[in-house]
Amino acid sequence: MNDIKDMNKEAYDWLSKNPPNMWARHAFDFRCKSDHITNNMSESFNQWINPVRNKPILIVINEIRKQLMSTMYKRYELDCTFKGIVTLKIKKKLNLLSEEFRGCILHPTGLDEYKVSDRGGSHEVNLKNHTCGCRVWESTGITCKHATCCILYKRHTLESYCDDYYSVKRYLEAYKDIIHPLPGLEQLKAEHHLGTVQPPPLKRLPGIPHINRRKEPDEGAFREFRKRFGSVRCRR
Repeated sequence: MNDIKDMNKEAYDWLSKNPPNMWARHAFDFRCKSDHITNNMSESFNQWINPVRNKPILIVINEIRKQLMSTMYKRYELDCTFKGIVTLKIKKKLNLLSEEFRGCILHPTGLDEYKVSDRGGSHEVNLKNHTCGCRVWESTGITCKHATCCILYKRHTLESYCDDYYSVKRYLEAYKDIIHPLPGLEQLKAEHHLGTVQPPPLKRLPGIPHINRRKEPDEGAFREFRKRFGSVRCRR
């Protein structure tokens, strides 16, 4: 933080206002096995339901149910073709780690303890406790390049040191349950309705309804990129 303060005081002040467990790896909650610090997941979900976002709530829920039903079946069907301990995406990450560790220098200090040095400094690795000084292994559940160097030095497989969260068995358990199909809304009969229960009165707000997502204060304005190209002119 002192180095950041020397380079940019505004960046230091901005980081100080945010709790460290939201942006600093050393303060992450290691139980979730994820180092994501962005809202890309919610953005992907909003894009996923974008065609029906402005529809009535029953239609939105029904479309989400149908998409989830199809997605869960496709992933379960794909999981049945997996061979090995971990999923295909994790295998690709491990293959990249097998190339990145080449710049590391290993110094054995014990049966399962090592000191690994690279351009970023030196880190202590403990294969028995699945820990590394860079904290990547603990936060993600996937071996870092320092741990990869030690595991390959012992001629062990990287898959056996990954968290059980990434195993094919866990993936299969996540998608084995199906979402059963339901009749369409147009097939509902009179006895399916709730009788005298009516929805609350809808009060239309003045102005044009908002379609786009509301941006955070530190984000750029919508379509701000147009300002770079001068004024907007009508083609007619």
